[in-house]
Amino acid sequence: MKLLVLSASTGGGHNMRAYALRDWWREKGGDCEVYQPLENTFWGYKLGCQFYNFIQKKMPFLHYGYFNFLELASLHRNPGIIFGSKKFLKKTKEFSPDLIVSVHAHLNHGYFKLSQTIENKIIPYVVYCGELADGNGFSRHWVNPDVDLFASPYQEGCIAAEKRGMPSSKCLVAGPLLRKPFYAQDRSFDRLNILNKYGLHA
Repeated sequence: MKLLVLSASTGGGHNMRAYALRDWWREKGGDCEVYQPLENTFWGYKLGCQFYNFIQKKMPFLHYGYFNFLELASLHRNPGIIFGSKKFLKKTKEFSPDLIVSVHAHLNHGYFKLSQTIENKIIPYVVYCGELADGNGFSRHWVNPDVDLFASPYQEGCIAAEKRGMPSSKCLVAGPLLRKPFYAQDRSFDRLNILNKYGLHA
């Protein structure tokens, strides 16, 4: 079974989750590719991602304004105005996935609709939202009631999606999506070892 994971470089966490999913899928015997439509289909979107990362690192005071601009601009909700859509469709057709999973908020509307235009194949579309709970950083673009499934690490994320119109029947608490080494036991991080190392008391 072939999986296409849609991601973007903004923030870092999206790619972390994308590659964790890819590793797990391949370990289970499936075929998987990670693809970044924003960076690989149109230079303007790539610049936007780079600018977002620059703000995160160097000018975090601008983050709230840029985030809200993207919320209102809705640059990727309408498939008819997505630049580079032909490249996205070409990539999707060539790989011919059995399932698409998006791990980025801006890939859940217009790109979903584009994927549904591929002839002779209905591709299930899943959104994995890495937001842990509701708040200012929870983009409305995460929620598309038309996709097949909305997954979140914790119940709070599903509740936030339901408040924005996601049917509860399509919500899944999936747990955190992290690469395998994160789950490996490391005795050096034992609670008592930490307390003793820093002279703390329980």
